[in-house]
Amino acid sequence: MLLLFSIVVFYSCNPKTTDIYSDIDNPSTPAKPFNIQLPVYQTGAEKGTVNWIYGYIQKQTSDAGLDTLQAGFKDLQIRIWLHDWLAVKKNMVILSRTNRKWSGKLITMNYEYNVTQQEHRMASKTSRQIVPKSGWNYLFKQLLELKIMTIDDMEDLPDYRVGDDGVDYIFEIASKDKYRMFHYWSPALYTDKYWQAKNIVSVVKLLQNEFALDNLK
Repeated sequence: MLLLFSIVVFYSCNPKTTDIYSDIDNPSTPAKPFNIQLPVYQTGAEKGTVNWIYGYIQKQTSDAGLDTLQAGFKDLQIRIWLHDWLAVKKNMVILSRTNRKWSGKLITMNYEYNVTQQEHRMASKTSRQIVPKSGWNYLFKQLLELKIMTIDDMEDLPDYRVGDDGVDYIFEIASKDKYRMFHYWSPALYTDKYWQAKNIVSVVKLLQNEFALDNLK
């Protein structure tokens, strides 16, 4: 009887783990047209144009010596740029799934002020491998519950104001058939107004907890 119960539990639970990866690990037949989703200004003089953060991230990607994701990724990569605009050090978490296996990396970028160009530029970077303490399946399930794959960009939320400094969380998600970027400025200020901002704060806390990144902003 105990053996039968164990078999029932195994077959009832295992598909749930498989299901969360079905769209990632199993390519569509026929292949879907490649789709690109970028943050777009919804109001003001720049309404309808791509948010400046897109060009900024492309520059940082080049400076960091990373591949761009605009052409997709096999099978899934999630990049989370954690930018405190006043900090000298800025962090990025990279979560990659390839051939049904996960890997993680933390990149810390050191910036210095270029007097001639009057801007902060990346001077150096370090990277190290990271592994979630509760396991990859748990982490990804939590990210899905927080709607990281489909959540709105802050530009799509009415009256979401942006300040001069603060913290910016920029997300890039790439798969075989999609590239998506969205971002949130200082979402902790808007958790009472928007569930999306509350979810983004929870994503950052999840990363802090799972990867023991106490100083991560």
